[in-house]
Amino acid sequence: MKKIILVCIIFGLFILMGCTQNSGCKLDAQCRSYEKCNTATGVCEAKPGYCVLDSECGDELKECNSETGKCVFKTNACRVDADCQYWQLCDSSINTCYAKSGYCTEDSQCNIYTQECSKLTHQCVPKSGLCENNFHCEAWELCDVSMGRCYPLEGRCTITLDCNEWEICNEKTNYCEPRDGFCNNDLNCDSWQTCNLNLRRCFASKGRCGTDVDCLNWQLCDRTSNTCKPKSGYCLTDKDCMKHEKCVQSTNKCEALAGYCNYDSQCNPWEMCDIVTYRCALKHGMCGSDSHCSTGTSCDLNPSSDRLYYCVSK
Repeated sequence: MKKIILVCIIFGLFILMGCTQNSGCKLDAQCRSYEKCNTATGVCEAKPGYCVLDSECGDELKECNSETGKCVFKTNACRVDADCQYWQLCDSSINTCYAKSGYCTEDSQCNIYTQECSKLTHQCVPKSGLCENNFHCEAWELCDVSMGRCYPLEGRCTITLDCNEWEICNEKTNYCEPRDGFCNNDLNCDSWQTCNLNLRRCFASKGRCGTDVDCLNWQLCDRTSNTCKPKSGYCLTDKDCMKHEKCVQSTNKCEALAGYCNYDSQCNPWEMCDIVTYRCALKHGMCGSDSHCSTGTSCDLNPSSDRLYYCVSK
């Protein structure tokens, strides 16, 4: 019965390898590197010193490595220390490799509360977040040896609770970043804003604005440039005024230069402000002196006269 099973297994392998009489090999190149072609049978066979089946190893502690075609010790099987990995010794009484002192195979061989067995070094190391020195922590952390725990450097974080109240933790970069609407410095604000470090909020810089309330009462906000600009009739410098005006800094208003006007009230009672020349001009039919009247008339300058500032007959 055992022979029948063995024949079936070998036949199955031949089918998988494409080495049957119907699809067998003719050249060694058609076989794997550790095989040669039996041209009589068309079957790829292991070269001397190599194997295809575990049974060809002739050792219950060994198995055939399908990649190299070599017999190797089964996992953790051994006869001497050299059969084990560098961090193991061989217990020849049971032919089994075990961890050397200071090494481990599984977590249960470590302090179950604070340590785990590293699959890379096979040594007991602190569990994630725990530490014995700085090198057990991430590059952005240090070790609090007294507590046996890693803690983030200033400005770095694992969770948002590691950050200031106005910040959140970017868990991809492990940096604390301002929440929306908050800031740590001017770079967190728009170009026309400054970060108020007391309130941790962005406010309009001097002369800049987001709304009219950011400007002085005689200014309005130009949202296209986020700049405060004078309202109509107001000014910061003479350039904000018309050619016949100057900017009065005490009121931030444009006022007419001497000899010019903007309103009739800036002229004499018999004059009005010419809105073309911005100069005071004589009102029609009125006068301020006899020179404004025709021959035979004079200018009535009597304050009590109902013809005040009009030309009357002499």
